[in-house]
Amino acid sequence: MSSPLRLLLTVLAGAGIATAIWCAAAAFSPPTSRPPRHRSSGRVRVDTRTVGLGLAAAMLVLVITRWPVAALAALVLVIGWPQLFQSVGATRERRRIDAMAKWLEDLRDLQRGSNLDLPQALDRSASRAPKEIAVELQRFGDRVRHHVTVDDALLGLADDLDHPVADNAVAAMLFAYGHASGSELYETFEQLAASARDELVARDRIDRMRQAFERSMRRMLAILAVLIAYLLVVSRDTLAEYETPTGQAYLVVPIAIWTGSLLWLRRLSRYDRTARFLDRDALVDRIGVGR
Repeated sequence: MSSPLRLLLTVLAGAGIATAIWCAAAAFSPPTSRPPRHRSSGRVRVDTRTVGLGLAAAMLVLVITRWPVAALAALVLVIGWPQLFQSVGATRERRRIDAMAKWLEDLRDLQRGSNLDLPQALDRSASRAPKEIAVELQRFGDRVRHHVTVDDALLGLADDLDHPVADNAVAAMLFAYGHASGSELYETFEQLAASARDELVARDRIDRMRQAFERSMRRMLAILAVLIAYLLVVSRDTLAEYETPTGQAYLVVPIAIWTGSLLWLRRLSRYDRTARFLDRDALVDRIGVGR
């Protein structure tokens, strides 16, 4: 092995060990208290455990192959794995839509043949809400009990649920509140529940197509891993050139091609949620809600 490559390997190994120690210290240190944020800031969060796993994978690849570029690629792959495959997030999204549909169906059933007004129906539904949205509905009930107006409490509920389906439901409730009888509220909730179910069916169809692309991504990664393992075991002399600095520079080309293919498949499998449309300021200006 040449001296420059040996020096590079030493520097990378030292940096990896130092980062691993820092990650372990951060993982076992007590968490600092932070004020709760209402919604995600849009930045990708990477926890210390994922970084530690990435460093372990990078060190393993470096020991087996002696390729710093491949080790760096393994590090990036492990850290970016949660963002590369979106099955968990999509499943969580479907469960929230299903929970909102059940909540609207419950409101519909509460209004069937009853004289409950909207706040009473919402309060009863909050006591038996699906667990995915139970906290948000309980928070709505707390606002009303603390003498927050129903309009403001509903707008807060829409912000807490943070979903276009919830915006559609809350907008209908805002316009129906004080102007609709029990039977009219029943029809409103029936239409809202049907709309939420339609949204869930559409999401199921989209996710089935997205999962096909994610399976292709996993096959590509499996083929790459098996191919490299086969060449390392059967024909390591063929890969000897990659141990030189020039070979490492050339190794960037196939890794970039594979990375571009994975990102392209990820783009095809991405689901962009419809933007929210319920705006508190616009409602205040138009109909005086929240004043």
